[in-house]
Amino acid sequence: MKRILIVVAVVGAVVALIVFIFSSMKAVTAQAEAISNDVITRYVGLLESGQYSEAYDSCLAASFQETTTRVEFVSAHAAHAAEYGSLSGWEQTTYEHEANLFSSESLIGIRGVLSYANRDVFVLYKVDSNVMPYRIVEILGSPGASTTLSHGVW
Repeated sequence: MKRILIVVAVVGAVVALIVFIFSSMKAVTAQAEAISNDVITRYVGLLESGQYSEAYDSCLAASFQETTTRVEFVSAHAAHAAEYGSLSGWEQTTYEHEANLFSSESLIGIRGVLSYANRDVFVLYKVDSNVMPYRIVEILGSPGASTTLSHGVW
């Protein structure tokens, strides 16, 4: 009888964990949409209008700013515009969620395409999902036609 109770308790705990993970993932789906509509749309809008310093200051996390200076960021985006033409939009393709069950760390990766006049660029924005307002932690991109991502400023 004691073994049956232990088995029932373990099965109950596993089911509860599965329900918890499932409900968390549903919340992440809604969160990814909010992040895309909030910070990434704002960020891309600032880039489209050439307000690179404002994008750096208002949309990027401190951890990103520690590795890339404002001057480097502004120069990179000015170079993109010179090489690829003006930025004319953003289209989200997918999102992914990275979480650690043993801490509060949670990132949402939102993949999409930045459309320049002369080329489309695949990007992955990693956004801290626990901080309000949401901030872009890391920007990855590849200026080629493949979906391979390498570190860069996009």
